Amino acid sequence: MADKVQKEVDAVKNQMRDNIDIILTNTVEMSDLSAKGASLRIDAKTFQKNATALHKQIWYRRFKLRIICTSITVTIMITLGIIYL
Repeated sequence: MADKVQKEVDAVKNQMRDNIDIILTNTVEMSDLSAKGASLRIDAKTFQKNATALHKQIWYRRFKLRIICTSITVTIMITLGIIYL
């Protein structure tokens, strides 16, 4: 009888050790995920900042091109006499 109880106690001990090992492994994995999440947040913020800067740069280039094309068109029209000042 005592032998049977001891075997059950040993089985419970082993199961508890396994559970503790699993918990420790999960804790380490959660720490890794947390660090990766923080890194992703920083990368996302950098991407957003760079994308906004690029969008502004492209808008400015298109604006300059429109001004140049409009100026050339008006100059040609004045030269040809289509527009009178």
